[in-house]
Order: sequence, then C-alpha cells, then structure tokens
Amino acid sequence: MNFQPSKSPQGITKAWSSGPGYLLRLAAAGAAVAILLFGTSCSTLPLPLPVGKRPPLPVTDVEKQLRAEIHLWQDVPHRLGGMNRQGIDCSALVMQIYRNVFKIQLPRTTEGQVQTGAPVSRDRLRAGDLVFFHSFFSGNHVGIYLNNGDFAHVSKSRGIIISNIAAPHWSRIYWQARRITPLM
Repeated sequence: MNFQPSKSPQGITKAWSSGPGYLLRLAAAGAAVAILLFGTSCSTLPLPLPVGKRPPLPVTDVEKQLRAEIHLWQDVPHRLGGMNRQGIDCSALVMQIYRNVFKIQLPRTTEGQVQTGAPVSRDRLRAGDLVFFHSFFSGNHVGIYLNNGDFAHVSKSRGIIISNIAAPHWSRIYWQARRITPLM
C-alpha cells in the first residue's frame, strides 16, 4: 500500500498508521517531537534550583540606593511608635526610607502600607517591594525587599537588620508582598 493521504482526517490516520514504513514514520514522528521539546542538544534540560541554591541576581540601582539609606540607619534601636534615629519601628522605617530614597510618602502604619500598591507574588519580588509577615503572637511586620531573598527591617532586639526571607522563621510567617507602582 502506498502512502497516499486522503482528504478526510480518518483517511489520513488510516493511511499513516498502516502499511509499509509505519514503524519508520512513527520513529520519525517521535524524534521530531523530542527535538521540539528538548532541542537538538544531547544534554538534558536544566532543573530549576531551589531558592537558596540559585545564583545571585545582579545588584540593581534601586537596591544600591536602598542599601545606602539602610546603612545610615544602622545601630538605630527598635522603639514601638518611634519615627527617628533615637528609635524606630518597622512601618516607620519603611515610611522614612521610601520618603528619603524615592520621595514617596507611604502610610505610617503596617495596616496602611499593606493596602498600598499592587500585590506581587513571592517569586517575583524586586528591590523596593514591601514584604509583610504575620504572626499570631507578634502581629504584623513589614520590611523592604532588597535582592536574593534579603530584606531590611527592624528587629525588636537588634534594631535595623537584614534578614533572609527563606530563613525558617520568616518563611513560616510570610504573609504577602506589595509593589509600590510609581517606583517600578
């Protein structure tokens, strides 16, 4: 039987799947699918690396500006309700950094800041995004995302610090992130 495609789909299928050369056509079709899926290289597709094992992302100008401003706040202790270098809380630090670096006025409280900007998924975080955490025992907390999982915030015991969102404590209480759209 010669391979003569019919005009109907049933005829094409019947002609393609019967007669001499069927196995050869099947092998060629499989090879074509493999090339489309995996390319022509003999290597396998790279698997995504876990978050902690990914190569670091390049430093952006936004991250440089944020780190420079955060450095100016180094050694400032935590003080609930504080808004200056004698003592500051998490939402006031975020408000001050945004005002000083980006000339953007954010709400004073974490509750106000969590309603600002647009939601952003954890895997799409960029320098300047606000990251929010919620714990039954300590309530809401906010920090500013920098890069590669790092975020700046105010620790009750250590003052202004940089932590990593992938650390067990922060990963467990992570709540959401917001992008302040005029910035991005």
